[in-house]
Amino acid sequence: MKTALFLSALAAVLFAADPALRTRTGVQDDYNSAYLTSAVTTTELAWSGSVGSCTPGTISALADTRLLQRINYFRRLCGVRDSVVLNPTSSAKCQDMALMIDAKDSLSHAPAASWPCYTAAGAEAAANSNLSLGNHSVNAIAGQVRDDGTANTAAGHRRWILYSRARTFGHGSTTSAMALWVLGNSGNPIPAGQPAFTAYPPAGFMPAPLVFPRWSFGIPGADFRSAAIAMKYAAGGSITVAQEPVSHNSYGDNTIVWKPSGISLSGPGDVVCSVFVSGVLSAPQRAYAYQVCIFQPVTTDLEAGIAGNGGLDELVCAPNPFRSAVRFTCGIADPAGAGLAVYDPAGRLIRRMALPGQGPGVRTAIMNAASFPAPGIYICVVSRKGHRVSRRFAFMR
Repeated sequence: MKTALFLSALAAVLFAADPALRTRTGVQDDYNSAYLTSAVTTTELAWSGSVGSCTPGTISALADTRLLQRINYFRRLCGVRDSVVLNPTSSAKCQDMALMIDAKDSLSHAPAASWPCYTAAGAEAAANSNLSLGNHSVNAIAGQVRDDGTANTAAGHRRWILYSRARTFGHGSTTSAMALWVLGNSGNPIPAGQPAFTAYPPAGFMPAPLVFPRWSFGIPGADFRSAAIAMKYAAGGSITVAQEPVSHNSYGDNTIVWKPSGISLSGPGDVVCSVFVSGVLSAPQRAYAYQVCIFQPVTTDLEAGIAGNGGLDELVCAPNPFRSAVRFTCGIADPAGAGLAVYDPAGRLIRRMALPGQGPGVRTAIMNAASFPAPGIYICVVSRKGHRVSRRFAFMR
């Protein structure tokens, strides 16, 4: 009965100061121009180190730049400061820890001195960082925002990445490990313009590929130990939620985490979910409500409107959908070549290849089904001279 009264009282409440007023076009354009373009291949990472010789090595400036691009994309999406930078001293220590993770093939925030390639600097980074094994740089960021796994019920990695006071991080990667220094920002003031709450997915329009199983809602200093979450579809019908145990004073801003069930992310069309948070203590309000509009981003032209389009003509992916192989064809107006990349909907790079230069005309590339990790929707992007065209296509068994 109390829940019913709560839903009735707050069903129409939204906060004008929060990201709910972002336009669909703005969110879609940022997804296309900032998220999808922040991928880093192993080649682009350019790690110069070696596990065999315990050499931490270095990574490319491009990898660091795109890592910041992806971090700041997620922060901007949620309405928090999107201008964090890397601290070179912290990054050097993270590079040591990334090597230690790779060498040990394990994760620990307190590695023993017996770990292969152990250094005190690496151990210091371990105690201050988000850690990933199996991914490097930007792919690890996506995994940490997703925050799957039974040990991550507090969504601590996500909370540090979205921390309201964050200004500087550190980063180190090998080809299969990553450390992101996230601690040390707690003394910074909360910046002006901080939203009333930091939610993931955030209020407003949200690209479906970035909606993950765990949802979260945080407010600096709030007490969520007696809070409750309820959800329903804006079109009618309740959504079952399973709240995770509340963990305060450990990971960035205080946050409540839950897992809704049954929400379709495959389209077509929008899915609008209303979220209601009650029983919040030590916050400006006891109850909060917002809506998330999950939509399928259109990526058919990542930089529409650029004059001349860099000499690129229409990009065709055929057959679409395909089963055994897909052929990409794109017209180019002069002899220069172009680059072609294929991504999954979450922006993970599947393959990058060149469309070599020749006379003006149509360039062609082919990918076999074996190159794709699973059936689903993929995105092909052809780029040259700073311009892009793209198309979505589907792989079916």
